[in-house]
Amino acid sequence: MSVTRDILYVTYNTETINLIRSYGPDNPAALENDADIRDATLYRLQTLSESASLLSEALNDRHPEIPWAAIAGFRNRLVNGKTEVKAERVWEVFAQYLAPLHDVAREELLHLRSELDRDAGLDLGF
Repeated sequence: MSVTRDILYVTYNTETINLIRSYGPDNPAALENDADIRDATLYRLQTLSESASLLSEALNDRHPEIPWAAIAGFRNRLVNGKTEVKAERVWEVFAQYLAPLHDVAREELLHLRSELDRDAGLDLGF
């Protein structure tokens, strides 16, 4: 997978996490009681999970602390069983996993951009 593709997905993940944090729930009850917050949060978590599952294996390997398979599984659960997704589980993802994923995304943006800059360096033919 290309560096530019990873940059695209990592940038999307960073922006999506920022959006979720900007309106996100203050507690699990907000997910149960406010349909707008619940729907927006579930949609953003679904697209975030999809985007994260499309990152390169190399990027995933650099960050074994992130549960990549669980992220993909969560996406599948959201898509295939929205009515069965518990507010407590969504809150757990929001409260425990977004910050580490955001930290990795920010770190990777720096890494990937420097890799892209290095690869786009001046070709002097030697």
